[in-house]
Amino acid sequence: MSINIAEPFEQGWKRIILEQVDYAIKQLKENEDRHDAIHEVRKVFKKVRAALRLVRSDIKYYKKENVFFRDQGRLISKIRDYSSIQEALAKLEESNTQIKHQPTFNSLLMGIVERREALEEEVLKKDHTLDRLRESLEKKQKEINSWPVKIKGFKTIGKGIKKVYKRGMKASNKARSSRRSTDFHEWRKRAKYLQYQLLMLKPLWPDFMDAWSNEIHDLTDLLGLDHDLALLEWFIKEDEMVFPSKAEEEWFYNQLHQAQKEIRVKAILQGKRCYSEDTDQLLNRLENYWKVYQEEVNCNG
Repeated sequence: MSINIAEPFEQGWKRIILEQVDYAIKQLKENEDRHDAIHEVRKVFKKVRAALRLVRSDIKYYKKENVFFRDQGRLISKIRDYSSIQEALAKLEESNTQIKHQPTFNSLLMGIVERREALEEEVLKKDHTLDRLRESLEKKQKEINSWPVKIKGFKTIGKGIKKVYKRGMKASNKARSSRRSTDFHEWRKRAKYLQYQLLMLKPLWPDFMDAWSNEIHDLTDLLGLDHDLALLEWFIKEDEMVFPSKAEEEWFYNQLHQAQKEIRVKAILQGKRCYSEDTDQLLNRLENYWKVYQEEVNCNG
């Protein structure tokens, strides 16, 4: 997901979005693992929205298309949430291998699987959600070909990165202060946008952009696990799932909260690395990289 040295930015920007949408359509058509397909498609929507944010000041259709891809993602978000909950439970189980606690994990897992299967029956089979989603993306793919793209160089791109970077810093500070799961999740969304934007701009300086995007990827992995654990706790309480005993229930929540605490400590430290640079200094440096990239494009042209 990056522009090429041999192509103008506008051309590469549209190509990336078309490739991502095409990949999502193929996942919905060909991937026999529906949960993996859903996961991949949701990633596509986030990447496209990051691309739109990068040049939002120069495209009049930003709001319309951002809402489109956001809403398409919401169609399958609940099913993905159940998969995330199951994965979070599995990670907790891996770190607590004592046999005496196995009934707790088994009963919770059975409850999660049962509810996920019921949701799949309703959303995927009765409503044919994935078929409708594929048809919607195929229609959108044709529209993207006619999108007008006229970008004012780094002036536009700098605005896009600055907004995403500053919002990420603000979300980071808020999460560190509040310690609320919703704020850590909001921080993750902002960090994801920045990660994908850096991947798009990789040719500006490949080694540097790779290293930085990888660091942010590590951050979003931590924040993602925190969110999955929060979803797991919410789900158990919302559905009033029954534990083998009160003692087991207390033990389970202690393990969950301790895991969240450790994850958040790591995420905050990782976040300080990822957002350590002053915004203006960052933009000046990226603009210098951009100028070199433009020279390379002209040489190859």
